[in-house]
Amino acid sequence: MKAFLVVALALLTSCSIANVFRSGNDDMCRYLLVELDPHMEGAIARESRQEPPQGALTQGYSRGAWDAYWNHRIYHLWDVGPSSCNGTYEGPSGPEIIRRAVLRRQEVGLPSINLEERNRDKSL
Repeated sequence: MKAFLVVALALLTSCSIANVFRSGNDDMCRYLLVELDPHMEGAIARESRQEPPQGALTQGYSRGAWDAYWNHRIYHLWDVGPSSCNGTYEGPSGPEIIRRAVLRRQEVGLPSINLEERNRDKSL
């Protein structure tokens, strides 16, 4: 029984110790490199079906909710670039990501995003 407890404790502790050396940046880097494009495509598809965005799923379709969603994305992704992920990020820059999403939205016939004040200086 003692051997089992020692092994179980060692396994549980090793996972915790490994996570100590991870940073929140690791999750962001994985998201940017692997999950962002499918996530953006999914959002554009939901918007074109007039469904609510993530974070507003209990509400009905709303132009304002989608504008808020895209403004949030623009603001938080705009500065992504070579210095992101501790200088290891090699994906598209934030402006490229946003411009690609805006172009894709136009291709499927969605209206322009009503930019918030914080995003008006960004050239889309």
